[in-house]
Order: sequence, then C-alpha cells, then structure tokens
Amino acid sequence: MRRLPRPLWRSLSPLTLRAPITLTSPGRRHASILTPLRGTLRGTHPLTLPFSTLLLLTTLGALSCVGLYYTYLTHTLHPYPPSVAKLLRKAVHAHIITHDPKEALRYYRDAIQTSERIGMDPFSDEVLGLKLRVAQLCEDYNSLPQAISVLELVRRNCLDFISSISEQEGNRLKRTRVLAKTVGISLKLAELYGDDERAEEQLVWAVETLLSEGRRRENLKRENHWTENTLREELGNWLSDGEMGAAMEALGMRFEGKGEHNLAAPLFLKAITLCEDKGCHRVVVMNNLASALAQQTTGRGEHGRAASRGELVESAKAWAQKALDVAGAVPKEERNEECDRGCVAARHNLGEFAEMVDDLPAAKRHYEEALRLAESTGFKEGMEMVSARLKELNQTVDM
Repeated sequence: MRRLPRPLWRSLSPLTLRAPITLTSPGRRHASILTPLRGTLRGTHPLTLPFSTLLLLTTLGALSCVGLYYTYLTHTLHPYPPSVAKLLRKAVHAHIITHDPKEALRYYRDAIQTSERIGMDPFSDEVLGLKLRVAQLCEDYNSLPQAISVLELVRRNCLDFISSISEQEGNRLKRTRVLAKTVGISLKLAELYGDDERAEEQLVWAVETLLSEGRRRENLKRENHWTENTLREELGNWLSDGEMGAAMEALGMRFEGKGEHNLAAPLFLKAITLCEDKGCHRVVVMNNLASALAQQTTGRGEHGRAASRGELVESAKAWAQKALDVAGAVPKEERNEECDRGCVAARHNLGEFAEMVDDLPAAKRHYEEALRLAESTGFKEGMEMVSARLKELNQTVDM
C-alpha cells in the first residue's frame, strides 16, 4: 500500500516573544539548558527543504500540532524585558540573518542567564521559548544530538515542575499550559529520534497524555457542573481537536511504518474525526486508513465484532473512494499537492485492492486512472511507480 506521511513540523517561523508573565519561581534551581551545549556547532547551514520520496507528501503546511512546539517561536520581541530583548535580538540576527551559529549560541546563552538573573519565571512561554530556540539553532546547523539533549532536558524540567505543583486554583492554568507544551516537545523529540525506539515512546506518551488529560478535564467539568467557558477559565485552554488528531496521526504513521496495521488503523480513524482540515489533508489520512485496513489479516468491524479479510478489503476500498470524493469536492483554488498526490495514491491503492479479489480489469482501470492523474500533476515518482505496476499487471494478464 502507498502511504502518505505528513511532515510534523513547519519550517522555522520568524521569532517573536510575548510580554513576560512574572510568576513565583520554584524553590529549587532546574538543570541548566546550557550544559549540553559546550561543544561547537557546525558552521554549515543546512537546506530546510523536506526530503521527498515516492508518495512522501512535501507541502508547505504542517500538522496542526506544529503550534504545540513552535508557539514559542512566534511571539513579538518588543514586549520582552529590555535586558533580555537586546540579547535576543542579536541572537536572532546571528541565527537567521548572518548564519553565525557560535555567535547565536553565545547570545541565546546570555539571554537565558539574564532571564534567570532578573527573576523571570523559568516556565513562562518566554523563557521556555529561549531554550527551545537553542534547540532549533542546533537542529538548523545539523547538530541533532545537541538539539535532542536540549529538548530532553527541557522536557524533564517541565515534567518535574508539573509533578511538584499542587492542584490549587492558582496553579491550574500554569499546569495546563506547561503540560501542553511538554506534549509538543515530545512530538518534536519523536521527529528528531527518527527510527529510534525512543520516538515511539515519546509518541505513545503524548497520545496517552492527551487522552488522560481530556478525561480529567471532562470529569472536573461534570463534578463541578462547569460550562465549557468555565472549564477554560478554571483550567485554561487545552489542545484543539486538530492538534490532538495530529498527534494520533503521527503515532499511527509510526505503527504503520512498523507493519502494525491493526494499531495504526484506529489512530487514523480517530485522527479523521478530529481533523479540522476538511479538505486536502483529510484525503491523506483517509488514504492511510485505507492502506492500514487492507494490510490486516483480521480485525474488528462495527460493534467490535471480528471482521474477515474480505470485509477489511471492502472497508479499505470504501475509505479510498471516500478520499477521492473529498478531494473532488475541494475548490480548485484550495487544492494543493496533498490533494493531487493523495488522489494518485488512492487510485493506486484501489487498483491493489481490486487485485486482492482477483478483479484484474478493475485493477487495470484504477492504475490507468492513477497514471493519468500523476501525469496531469507532474508527479514523476507516481508515474514511475504506477507504470511499473501496470506493466506487471499486463504481463500477468498475458500469461
């Protein structure tokens, strides 16, 4: 089956920082973010274009969970305390304009130390943003081990802080905010870990945290007879449906890549229900769900009953067709590469599903349509793959 992985993170946005919020700092000093950065950064500025492989979707968009991590990197500079803003401005200039990583690291370090000296809350968006900027600097200059070390340290500090504070009214809003950011850091770590097993650990933790926190909020809402507005006032805003769906999709992609299709399918299904994008990205997730269903030997159908192999293939066909229907309803001006490549993948998969039930004429029709779509959109890799499949099918028919 052809899957359409979706990049987890958007390319770097210009730095902005909100006005500081001065809160009571914890009594103990947390591990310094600067400790793992005593080595030198490489001076080669990397390309930021995403790597493209067959049916690997490379778009300018990103999953909505991008906000969980990059929120720190998209605030305004001027409300920052002057002593920090001055250093931060120099750091950003060296980081983004002159591409001098050593100079940027020096100014980021000085900004962090200054924020500590003047008593800024270490778990404010502003101070966490400084630390995550250091991780971004390391990533931008191909120092991934250092970027990972920074993120791991920030995550540990956040978790320690969350476990140390009480559920007193004054701490609820801060707890929610820091926990949400920790989920975002885990998703970023999963991306940087790549194929390492630690990536799955971070994704599983993120999804489990999203679900458990969602249940906790609903229980408090019910027990206290809160309205939705009161819930937000008492506990703060939690993640949006789109952000939660993005995390589930990321974990689904992880399971799908390992061949654990039975675990991937329900995550894709949940991601579809939470997806705020009703257009092209929905096409991607529906196609991935179709692929996961078709590759299961047995599964669960409606009402939890066992589903036969044939039923799974029929369900996969339905989702692939639904992906095409959704793509067809997207206005021309809103179509993007996701729609185009998603349609090629869905048609190709419908051809494979037809082959599974020995309907070779239908398979050929789907492959031919997939080839036409790939040619009309200039999708070279898709053309090569579908052409090869058509050639194999024709040889089978001629035998």
